[in-house]
Amino acid sequence: MPLLDTQRETGTLADELLVVGAVVAAERALAAQGAGASLDGSTVTIEGAGTAGPALVLALAAAGAKVVCVATSAGTITDPEGFEPKELSERWKAEGEAVAAPVEAARGAAAIEVPADVLFCGSRTGMIDHTAAGTLPHKVVVPIGPAPVTTRALAVAHRRNVVVLPDFVTTSGPLVAWDAPPESAADGCINDARQRIDELVAAALEHPENPTLGACSIAEEFLLTWQERLPFGRPMA
Repeated sequence: MPLLDTQRETGTLADELLVVGAVVAAERALAAQGAGASLDGSTVTIEGAGTAGPALVLALAAAGAKVVCVATSAGTITDPEGFEPKELSERWKAEGEAVAAPVEAARGAAAIEVPADVLFCGSRTGMIDHTAAGTLPHKVVVPIGPAPVTTRALAVAHRRNVVVLPDFVTTSGPLVAWDAPPESAADGCINDARQRIDELVAAALEHPENPTLGACSIAEEFLLTWQERLPFGRPMA
């Protein structure tokens, strides 16, 4: 069995590595805002986490955050006081996407409009366009899927001081174990992913415009160490 398919308590190792990377990225971005900002005490919306949802809920709870909104393909559920993490995680693992089948009070709610400090999102490419970015209530947007924020939306968010992290960094946790031999220790891969992504996000946040362009610059510098020309364009929706 490939290492990434190893079953863990809340899903596969691939799910856990994705979660570790996304959570440490959010922590680093909040810390960069100063004034003691952190996930501890923060509110969170989870949109489009798929099978990584149960692990993400528990990881956020361990960091002191409260999940106040969950959206899947089945719908959107909200709780301004925060869901009970163990119960939500267990339900998500058992019910899959149906965990967010909406109740009457939450029917029609748009997850990205629900007030929260941090948005973890990734159900589809380009889901946050420039119009949506103009009203996001979040401090930090953490992609957990490919390119959920468009290029124009990134510019709008930056003008509003909403930090949008680069998806090709926040979702890169599983790459740590991509070609690791089966006998590799899962916990070692998790620690490696946490350290690498924390360092990359910290470096990207130093870019004068935004961390997505910062991460692009880091990636381009690396590419030029082994090829003469850069590929056309940048990884944005």
